[in-house]
Amino acid sequence: MIYVILVLALLAVFHFIYECLVAPSLRDALRYRLFRDRDDLRCCYRRGGQEIGKDIYCLLELRLNNSIAMVAYIDFYLIYKFRKFIKVCDTETLERLMAAQVKIERSTNPYVKKINKAMRRTTVLALLVNTGGWLPFVIFLVPVLVILSWIMDLFIGPLTSLSETEMGTVSRSHRRRLAIP
Repeated sequence: MIYVILVLALLAVFHFIYECLVAPSLRDALRYRLFRDRDDLRCCYRRGGQEIGKDIYCLLELRLNNSIAMVAYIDFYLIYKFRKFIKVCDTETLERLMAAQVKIERSTNPYVKKINKAMRRTTVLALLVNTGGWLPFVIFLVPVLVILSWIMDLFIGPLTSLSETEMGTVSRSHRRRLAIP
């Protein structure tokens, strides 16, 4: 039991260091990457050197701005809430979302594809950064809980199959060992 407590304490220290020092720096780096991509998109659109349609430009800029605002909040709960929203949204909203996605994917401009790919990669990295502090707990706690449930079933299972008179005997002998009257 002491090892479990020691490992949990070490994981808590790791989580504290990660969430206080490492993750904010990584989130800022991801935001700066998104700022850079947005500025490159704006420069490219303003120069007019590469043909980017106004609708695709507006969609990409909106996505980049939303990603910049949400980079610290992208986690599995947000994905769950979005999937839940998709299930209950009306067909008009769903068609608009799909049309926007199709416009960006069908664009012949390689720069649009590059910006979209970079934004997706940054969003996935934000998901990893935001869930990275909890990952060691999950990796450690799931096997520990499975082993503890197996041990509990191994020892408590036979106790639950005892009759009431046998349980009384067990509890009396247990009380005697603990010197409880």
